[in-house]
Amino acid sequence: MSNLTSTVLKALGVFGGVQGLNILAGVVRTKCAALWIGPEGVGLMSLFVQTIMTVSYLTQLSLRQSAVRDISLVAADPRSPSARLLALSARRLGLVLGLIGMFLTIALAPELSRWTFGSEDYANGFRILSLILLLTSFTAADNAILQSFNRLKALASANMWGSMLGTAVIVASLFFFRIDGIIPALIAIPFGAWLFSRLASRNVPGPPVTAPSFAQSLRAGKTMVVLGLYLTVSDVVTQLASYLFSIFLNREASTADVGIYQSGYTMVNYYVGMIFTAISMEYYPRLTAQIDYSRRTSTLVSHEMSVAIWVLMPVIVLFVCFDELMVRILYSGRFLAMLPFISLAIAGVVFRAVSWCLAYVMLAKGDGRPFVVTEILSSLVMLALYTSLWKQLGFVGLGIAYILWYALYTAIVLFVYRRRYHLTLGRGIPALILFAAAVAIGASAMRLFLGPVITGVVFLPWLIPLCYFRLKKWLRK
Repeated sequence: MSNLTSTVLKALGVFGGVQGLNILAGVVRTKCAALWIGPEGVGLMSLFVQTIMTVSYLTQLSLRQSAVRDISLVAADPRSPSARLLALSARRLGLVLGLIGMFLTIALAPELSRWTFGSEDYANGFRILSLILLLTSFTAADNAILQSFNRLKALASANMWGSMLGTAVIVASLFFFRIDGIIPALIAIPFGAWLFSRLASRNVPGPPVTAPSFAQSLRAGKTMVVLGLYLTVSDVVTQLASYLFSIFLNREASTADVGIYQSGYTMVNYYVGMIFTAISMEYYPRLTAQIDYSRRTSTLVSHEMSVAIWVLMPVIVLFVCFDELMVRILYSGRFLAMLPFISLAIAGVVFRAVSWCLAYVMLAKGDGRPFVVTEILSSLVMLALYTSLWKQLGFVGLGIAYILWYALYTAIVLFVYRRRYHLTLGRGIPALILFAAAVAIGASAMRLFLGPVITGVVFLPWLIPLCYFRLKKWLRK
């Protein structure tokens, strides 16, 4: 158990540090956007990004996730040519899928502009942004290779330098061109990510093999494509649900409210979600390698869940104590309307961590059908909760909806985990989940009614030492 904890925390240390630098870069980007293009400009960027990402999910077949699974199954043996062949095949698939996405975006640019903005005024913008589809497809293949071969430091470094380069371009673009600089700003991050991921993954491990043809790449990557098709359906449904809600919010309220909501959603999912990203870099390949052994799988899932919860609890409380300060630093006073949303939604991160650990079992098994079903149900729940509670309570309603959404999603994936795979949660895990949920929801409610200072005084003096000594105890075993 101590080895597992050490592995998780080392991965968290490697990617946590890099993600910290990325967050600083993100602070610079979001602050510049908030100051120089305002909520309306941020809303415009969000609509562009969501539309492009919807096309991306549709055309890229979740290449990174499916490639990591296939390569990880054979990457443990450095003498086997299979891993290198699959890695090269993943790159070929990345090229094909990227070109398909790019040309599809160019062809549909007038329609995408009409669907998103109600006119064809932004068609040329979508044509230029089609380059993002090619760059992200290349990057997905390269990152999958690095992750599968456990080259986590190289992957982290590539992510960091890509983010730094992208940030420099974004700042210059928005400073000199304001709203007219949105298009080059949106291309900057995927370009930086592709450039440094390609440099980091240019030497694929394993014995030399003849570069596969496109036909051989498709045959070698058949399981990637099959699982990718399932993942694509789930990704498109998820992105479409988010896209539909943004359109709903744009029509029911304003583009500025879309920008405020998307900024708040980013704070909850990205700045806290870096913990998920860091842990998943080692969790997914390791889970895939053990997935045929039920007892090992149950132990690994339960342990990963425990570490994630103990790490997240103090982060959640610190978040609600400093949420207003973070909004002012990251954005500006014009974005303070998001506070009720983020102060409540952050409590739902506990359920998100639990469901995240459980859902990866379906991916590791390559079981695409139940994964699609659970994601469709999740998207329907999200849309129903978001639209109904927004009409009743505004941003407070969205925060409550976020908690309920991930609580229900956790129940759905737990049902699949137990009934379909006959796996169990470790002893004490249900009690830990309930305890963490009580702490998170209690801190969020106290923040809204009594303020951040009292919340910090009540929770932080005992919670931080408790979580620290719990993790330290595991490492000493």
